This record gives sequence, C-alpha cells and structure tokens, in this order.
Amino acid sequence: MDSDSCHIVDCTSYGWKTLNEIRHNLETIGYAKVKLSQLDRKLVFHTDCSYEENAPKFVALYVVQCDRTDDGEKFQMVKTSEIIEKLSHKSQKLLKEETYKIRVSPDFRKGETEYICGPILIADGHMKYRRDIIDKIQLKNETIEKQHAINELNSIILSENKLNIFRSLFENNMMVLSNNAKYLHRRSKIKDLERYFLRIRSNLI
Repeated sequence: MDSDSCHIVDCTSYGWKTLNEIRHNLETIGYAKVKLSQLDRKLVFHTDCSYEENAPKFVALYVVQCDRTDDGEKFQMVKTSEIIEKLSHKSQKLLKEETYKIRVSPDFRKGETEYICGPILIADGHMKYRRDIIDKIQLKNETIEKQHAINELNSIILSENKLNIFRSLFENNMMVLSNNAKYLHRRSKIKDLERYFLRIRSNLI
C-alpha cells in the first residue's frame, strides 16, 4: 500500500460522523489513516507545523474532555532557549546557518510539496523542529558535522531529566496558549478514549 495514497479521516469533527466514516473505510478499502496528532501515541518534544515555511507563531489547546485516567496523558513544555543553550557553539552555528531537508508528511501536505529546506534554529532563540520529519536518507548524504548537530539536538531533547519542564494539569474548559517558536511541547500516551482537545494555530496575536 502506497503511504502517500492513504485515505485521511478528519477527526476534527467529534461524534458519530467520524466513527461512521472510519467504519465505512475499514469495510470498503480495508484501512483508515488519521494524522499523528489525532492518534493516542506518545509524542516527543516538538514545535507544531515544523514542515511549513511559515509555521504559526501561537498554538492554543482547548480542553473539551481531559484524560481522566490516573496514568493517562500528561502535557509538558520546555523553552527552546534552554535546549539551544545546551548545544555546543558549533552545533548552534550549523543548525542556524545550514539548511536541512524537512519532509512534509503525506497527511499534512498542501498541494504537491513533499519537502522544504531550511534551518532548524531561527532568529531570537526560536526553533522549528520535529525530529521524525528530518529526512534521514538525505541526512546521511550531508556532512558529518551537520549529522552530529542533529544528533546532539535529539539527545538533548530526549534527556528529560536534565531539562526544566513545565507540566500542566489539564481540566475541562481550560486553554493553554504557547509561543510555538519559543516552546517545544509533548504529551504522554492518551489512555482515555473520550479525551478530546481543540487545537488552534494562529499568527494573529
């Protein structure tokens, strides 16, 4: 099955319509694919829309129904400035001045754009990064220095015990608003099947 031709289910509409659409796709074509952010899996620290040339500056999460399980979803944020400060000066320079090939996932593509190229670090200590969309095949063809810079960045992001992490406790009808270039965010695995958030991305503030 060609991953680029998977049928995408719109999970932004909450209720029986979505469930009926998934059931229909499973019965007729044998599969249904949803976007990564709409799955229940754990997500590591990242910025939203890292695959876009002009990623939204602000991201808001509105909690319609929080995860009510004891060990369910936990939402966390960390400042990009803290990540950058832990990088070597050489890696900082490479991630800011060199371009990397960034893959646009099929379920997020607008038009025919499959890749964008650009730096990871941008002005004023901002960052645009999600480690799973850096093209690994292309990265192997880059210089050892550029590969090392990405590896160093990944190791810092994954070293959660060395980071000052903000942990938010969600309650229904609350909203978390963050600067998408100044903070990376992540979540643990979702355990409550009725958990439901609205995500709002904006450059208007």
